Amino acid sequence: MMKENILKHIDPFAPFEVKKDNTYGLQIAKFISQQWFGGGVIHNGVSCEFVKRREYITNKRKFVRGEKDVSQFKKLLSKSKGDLKYLNIDFRYINIARKFCNIVINGMSPENYMLDIRSTDKITIKLKEDKMNGYRKYMASKDLLQSAVKDLGIDLMPSGFVPEDEEELELFMSIKDRPKIEIAEELLINWILNTNDWNQVDADLREDLVNCGIMVTRVFIDKNDGVKLVYVDPVNYVHSNVNKNNFDDKFYEGVVETITVGDLIRESGLGLEEARNIAKSYNYSWQEGLSSVQNYDRLLGHKVDVLRFAWKTVKTLKYKQKIRKGEVIKLSKREDEFKAPNRSDIGELSKSFDTWFEGNYVIGSEFLYGWKECENLYDDVMNKAMSPFLTHALDIRNNTLHAFTDEIEVIADGMQMTALKIKHLLSELKPDVIEISVDMLAELPTLGGTKREAWEEALDLFQAKGIALRKRINLGDEGGIMEGTAVSAHPFQQGQAITILLNSWANDYNLIRENTGINPAVDGSLPSNALVGVSEMNRLAGNKATKNIVDTWIRFRTKLSELISTRIQSIYNYSEASHIRKLYDQVISKHFNDHLSILKNRHLHEFGFTFNIYSSYEAMQEFREDLTIGLNDGSISVEEKAEATNIFKTNPKLAKQYLAYRRRKNMQIKSEENERMLQVKSQNDAMAAQAKVQADTEAYQYKRQIDLEYESRMSQIRLMEHQGMNEINAPKEDKEFQQEVYLTQIAAKGKENLEAYKENRKDDRTKKQASQQSKMIEQRHNNTSPIDFEDTNWLEEDSFL
Repeated sequence: MMKENILKHIDPFAPFEVKKDNTYGLQIAKFISQQWFGGGVIHNGVSCEFVKRREYITNKRKFVRGEKDVSQFKKLLSKSKGDLKYLNIDFRYINIARKFCNIVINGMSPENYMLDIRSTDKITIKLKEDKMNGYRKYMASKDLLQSAVKDLGIDLMPSGFVPEDEEELELFMSIKDRPKIEIAEELLINWILNTNDWNQVDADLREDLVNCGIMVTRVFIDKNDGVKLVYVDPVNYVHSNVNKNNFDDKFYEGVVETITVGDLIRESGLGLEEARNIAKSYNYSWQEGLSSVQNYDRLLGHKVDVLRFAWKTVKTLKYKQKIRKGEVIKLSKREDEFKAPNRSDIGELSKSFDTWFEGNYVIGSEFLYGWKECENLYDDVMNKAMSPFLTHALDIRNNTLHAFTDEIEVIADGMQMTALKIKHLLSELKPDVIEISVDMLAELPTLGGTKREAWEEALDLFQAKGIALRKRINLGDEGGIMEGTAVSAHPFQQGQAITILLNSWANDYNLIRENTGINPAVDGSLPSNALVGVSEMNRLAGNKATKNIVDTWIRFRTKLSELISTRIQSIYNYSEASHIRKLYDQVISKHFNDHLSILKNRHLHEFGFTFNIYSSYEAMQEFREDLTIGLNDGSISVEEKAEATNIFKTNPKLAKQYLAYRRRKNMQIKSEENERMLQVKSQNDAMAAQAKVQADTEAYQYKRQIDLEYESRMSQIRLMEHQGMNEINAPKEDKEFQQEVYLTQIAAKGKENLEAYKENRKDDRTKKQASQQSKMIEQRHNNTSPIDFEDTNWLEEDSFL
């Protein structure tokens, strides 16, 4: 009822001036105090939400540290009131959870992730588009510029990057040519994290997330050091009722800090008397001592609990518009209660924003100090004013947390009980009972010795060989025959019980693995000879089981970067933070010479944040094999291999796109180079052939010229020689000519005689033929005997005739 009465006095629609008043803030502080602390000071013995949350987180931490209370196990083992004094057992808790928790915590190592910042504001987008258009101009005029170099000898090509096509331009802008404001923002965020001991804070946050199911940090602006980041212990954290794991539905939150009264006086300017009254409310036994001025030092050393909280509300900005000819010519800011008069030349402009107030409340008192609107807020385009606190939980419903350790604790308690049972049995374990029948020993034959020697021999045979001697005794007709062993063993049953307990232990251990997903492939206990496929499947199953924890941590890191960015934004938005801006300018100047031009318009930029996970070893190994193949066949260079490897660590998709483009481009360049070399070779061959022909022609012409000169000189020599010989041989030639003429005359005469002879012989033959024809005619007419022309007599007769 008291909580409802306090809440009724808090008017969320109150004017902003009312909200800034300490009275309004005190009402909110009392409302939070009523919800978490019962309206008074914090006492561990008092049941309230704050104590319940603190006990939950404290118990989880003790469980992981192996410091859990073992009284419940003592009660389970003690069956009667005095049993514990007879149990010689070490009741210390066996730390089973630490291994599983550490595996999950170490799996969120920051070395596996990288922050990627992209500027999303209109200015950066326009600058990027202008730069891309400039590259496109160079790309479109590349052929013309190359022709100018070739034809005119004028080099107009830009000294920087000139893309070949649109794809290369997109890759270059994604990989190489990031806007400087993005790089500067990344440098500032990393510098702020490093100067605030982020490695330790992050380790504590990851441990809280896994062990307790919640992680909290606080980001604020220190007037001297700039943006500060501190770890918030969740045992001291309070918040409104939420059902979202990212706490987006919260409307208040805070942290309880225990400080001395001296610190309280220094922070708030509280008077001594008021401080004494507050200290009295925390420890009534000190009232007498605090009332005296002599115990002033004792007063200052006394401690009180202070709630540093933030409250979400709405503020409305109103402006009076002065209108002339239908256009606004002047704007003047007014209070949020302002109402514009009903006039045509006066108008009203209003806009509502989310905002956060913060203050410090001494729990259990009426004292509130530092109540004001958070100075590290700025009005972004999304109207998402961020609280100084950043909180994420694994699973929270109705303010009830559920941690990773909750999956383990019940099973681990059962394993602890099993371990205690085993210890109990081991402490009570005794050797097997040996039963010796004295009567049977007495009946054993002595075999020539004494009965004592027979007993000792029987015991020695049992101890060394396990041989038990039997004896059958005839007790007569009434007693019958009695059989028995002189020595026999009766085993204890603890050994079988220990086997059952060990099986139970192994079953519970496997049950933890099933619940958490941390199987042997994940924790490294899988045998080395296990099949690769089985190992990979188990590892993937384990990663999926804990993926929600890793995703929560990544979302927290992303939101933290955004929160730090908003604080940087506010520093560059307000003139009061000039000395901090100088500090940040010096940080950026170490990397950029033109840092002033980069950060000059920092307040106009908006950023988007993502965390990219580094690729797994298997994926990286497979990609390196592809790179090696490309390097061996010459489709990529060593520099491109290194570049692709660096890109693949954070963006495998972009790395593969880059590799495919470079291989395709290099193969195209190589093909064009081969074609150009073939053309050059063909031209060289043609030129060589032409040169050879020309050389042969020139050599032939030169040779012919030499030959002509030689022949000319030889002709002159021969002519001179011939003339000399003619002069020498002239008489001889005349004589020979006369001889030739004479011989020619003789030959002509002989020929003439020969022709005359031939004519004479021809005449003779003709005559002879005519005579023969006459004889034949005569022979036919006279019918005389045949004439033998071989006989020459007829020729003589005819000649005679």
